[in-house]
Amino acid sequence: MNIEALYEKYLKISKLQTYHYKRYFYHKIDFSEKMVGIIGARGTGKTTSILQYLNSLNMPLEK
Repeated sequence: MNIEALYEKYLKISKLQTYHYKRYFYHKIDFSEKMVGIIGARGTGKTTSILQYLNSLNMPLEK
């Protein structure tokens, strides 16, 4: 799969997902740092937390 196809999939998924709540550790992450690492078991909400942050930026999807 090339990067363009992956980006198109991301655009479709990001339009479908809306998050009405924040994960419990969302407010404990310092997103102002240059690099943030989140580790944990499968299914604990790591990807969901990152998507919630990206959605909170109110930036166009193209960026």
